[in-house]
Amino acid sequence: MRLKSFKTLWLFLMFLSYSCFGKDETKVVIEHNSPIVQGGALTQDVGIEMWGGTLNPIIFMGCDLPCTEDQMFSTADADQIDMTIKLVRGTSKYSKDGTYLGTYKIDGLIPGPEGRTLLNIEFGASQGDLWFSAKDLNGLSRIKITKIANK
Repeated sequence: MRLKSFKTLWLFLMFLSYSCFGKDETKVVIEHNSPIVQGGALTQDVGIEMWGGTLNPIIFMGCDLPCTEDQMFSTADADQIDMTIKLVRGTSKYSKDGTYLGTYKIDGLIPGPEGRTLLNIEFGASQGDLWFSAKDLNGLSRIKITKIANK
């Protein structure tokens, strides 16, 4: 019984620390002085490489600058603590035909059941830069974004 009480207290304290002190949003610049953000409208799509090598555009070619778009993601596995995304810009539906912008790891997610953690990923183009941010909609995670690969 004592172990169960300790475990319950520990879980409560973890929840409290994340909800009180958790960082609610993180933003990173993907490409400074991007050649596709230099006129009045975006000249290429920007998005995430999906399984099979297709480009899932988040912000679309032709959007008036500055522009932002967001998309919701949830954890795919139980107790998942991070997500990895590959970012690409281009005009083809295949990411191999575009310009690879890097692979980013979003970590600090609170472990839980599959689909419990909901992330809002926002992409933007403004003042010559491409950027994205991640926010835990439940407000529990301490989001940290790290670029883990250039190629």
